[in-house]
Amino acid sequence: MNHGFRPKRSTLTALLKLQRESKEMTSALEGDIKGAYDHVNHQKLIKILEKKISDKKFLKLIDKGLKQNIIFNEKRQANLVGTPQGGIVSPLLFNIYMHEFDDHITNKLAELADEINRREKRIDTGKLTKEARRFTSRIEKAVKKIKILKIKGNVEEIMRRANRMRESKKQGLRIVSKKANSKTIRFAYSRYADDFVIMTNATLNELGKIKEYLTKWLYDELYLTVDQKKTLLIDLNQEKTKYLGFTIFRKKKRIFRQRSTVELIIGIDHERVKNRLEAGRIINQEHEPRSNLIYIQLQPHEIVTKYRQRVEELFNYYYTALTYPTELNFYYYAYKFSCLKTLARRMKKSIKQITLTYGEDIRIETEMERKEAYYPLYKEITATNKNRKEEILMNIYQRMKRLKTKSFVQPLTAEEVITYHWAHDDLFSLSI
Repeated sequence: MNHGFRPKRSTLTALLKLQRESKEMTSALEGDIKGAYDHVNHQKLIKILEKKISDKKFLKLIDKGLKQNIIFNEKRQANLVGTPQGGIVSPLLFNIYMHEFDDHITNKLAELADEINRREKRIDTGKLTKEARRFTSRIEKAVKKIKILKIKGNVEEIMRRANRMRESKKQGLRIVSKKANSKTIRFAYSRYADDFVIMTNATLNELGKIKEYLTKWLYDELYLTVDQKKTLLIDLNQEKTKYLGFTIFRKKKRIFRQRSTVELIIGIDHERVKNRLEAGRIINQEHEPRSNLIYIQLQPHEIVTKYRQRVEELFNYYYTALTYPTELNFYYYAYKFSCLKTLARRMKKSIKQITLTYGEDIRIETEMERKEAYYPLYKEITATNKNRKEEILMNIYQRMKRLKTKSFVQPLTAEEVITYHWAHDDLFSLSI
């Protein structure tokens, strides 16, 4: 399913779908299409549009809009591929073009899962190992024996057997309870523009075959090339997969064995964010806050407003989807101290003098009467985003409840949540 440039869709819905379907997922295919918008084949796009649109004049108008005159070797010629750069309709046309891929890969993954499950006789719950069956049998026998002893009133024997049962349960937590390759194979697919992710509990070898298949299919059917350097096979127990500026991985357990049913962790792609902050002159190469020479020429209140806008944009994008929002702490203080250093250099004062003069939230009067520019305190910005996240999650919960009255007995699938017709005033529908 595509979540890019569509109403009621956003990065949040893309990540929500993956997280809800990610239980037991151990492998991921992180995909990227090379120069996707520049290589949309016009003839193929028109053929796709003809499946739903019969108006020849309208199709001819779209075809003309796609073609742009290019001067090459002093000759004027029309381009045969690509959508207009910066065009309002370009994302829409690209979504229509890639919908063929979405449909095909979804059906192909479902067929592949059915084939593997049928061939290897897999079941939803998985098959117990011999060791797990032995522990289960031991516990069941102990429970029956304790019930008999309670009737007889043998307290000492009851305590002894209860302690043995507790020890068996603790040991059971440390063993592998399910046979490898016995649980039903499942796939989770999500796409946002030209980036896509496929997650599964199948092996990396199976995922490698899928990578080869979709690479060939995209080239043969849509004339698009998969970027092999950016299209990676990831073991989620060892590495993190990157998607839309986030990282998705499985948290490691230190004491007890890893539960396969635990949802994957969504974190920040720190490398990407820090590179952007470095390019934006917020931090230096050592990832320390620095003064921004571009902002120095602005008025003090304009500098504070700029930094406030940037930190709020960062929190608005990441906070709602993150498993651990405290990952944003570094970036909050990086922006704040970059702001202080920029003001100190602009006013030729020290950071201490700036803080003493304008306070911890750097309140500076604007040119407008009774208005101040200020940098939000950490408690304020986290409280605002926490309330927003709670509103979104509560809204989702209420809609789930209306959609299925028995949601506690039979939980909703991600597909049912995403495809539900959200109201226009629904917070969940807002793009972040």
